[in-house]
Amino acid sequence: MDLAAVLLSMLLGTVVAAVFTPVPPSDLYEIDISQLAEGWADARLSPADPSALKHTKLKGFIQSLVREYPEALHAQTAGVSLEGREIFLVSAGSGPDRILFWSQMHGDEPTATSALIDLMSYIGRHREDPWVARVLGKYTLLFIPMLNPDGAERGSRRNRQGLDINRDARALQTPEGRLLKDIRDRYRPILGFNLHNQSSLTTVGETGREATVALLAVASDRMPALAGSGEQGSLLARRVASVLYEALSPFAYGRISRYDEKFNPRAFGDNMTVWGTPVVLIESGGQAPELPPDFAVKLNFVGLCAALSS
Repeated sequence: MDLAAVLLSMLLGTVVAAVFTPVPPSDLYEIDISQLAEGWADARLSPADPSALKHTKLKGFIQSLVREYPEALHAQTAGVSLEGREIFLVSAGSGPDRILFWSQMHGDEPTATSALIDLMSYIGRHREDPWVARVLGKYTLLFIPMLNPDGAERGSRRNRQGLDINRDARALQTPEGRLLKDIRDRYRPILGFNLHNQSSLTTVGETGREATVALLAVASDRMPALAGSGEQGSLLARRVASVLYEALSPFAYGRISRYDEKFNPRAFGDNMTVWGTPVVLIESGGQAPELPPDFAVKLNFVGLCAALSS
């Protein structure tokens, strides 16, 4: 297969990691991935076990970060769960284009919540680094680190109503779903990151290897062009997914898969695309038993930084 065909395959989101051999870092992002992984270790606040990060501890982390880096990070209580727990919206940057990250809409899927806290900490510490400063000047980053705090408290997929928030994009029966829709409509982000965990039994194709990460550029034939760019938002999502694949391959080569692309008419990631925000899905999965439980947290952190740098 020639280089043009390989690049086209990556762009269309059809890469399965086991097919290709590792390649040196390209010019897709300007940061050194190995140094970034070391930076995660220095900036991290998250616990060794991601499931240990409950609402009270999350609230403490957010409050301390905003106090320590008031010029870089801002937080507000965007809503409240049925059991009275705050749902926080943290922002960084002042650029006109907004990027939305949301995690733990399923309460038993905690990996990316830790990664977002660590990313906020890194942004605060490194706000004057050239690549971070450039991102903060061009974009406004919006973080919802724990959309379903009631489910997270019990380690439950569903919210206090017993409903799956990620199947509530049309009916909007849940306060958490209504909040996410309202934030999308209010800020109209040019890109969204939908962050989840998937079953540890999921494999990369027929290789038998556990899928440590699954990626998807959510597709929709009704995805409008991005405002002011003329570029289809779905193309942006596919490009970002390609960046994620390349950034994560040095850490999880052969264990990166493509997530099921079937359109779900009730799911938020799918409907975000219809509403005008292209979405990249990251699903954290299984890993080798000798790896630490926070390995996928590092992968999420590294991948999101690389995507922002690109």
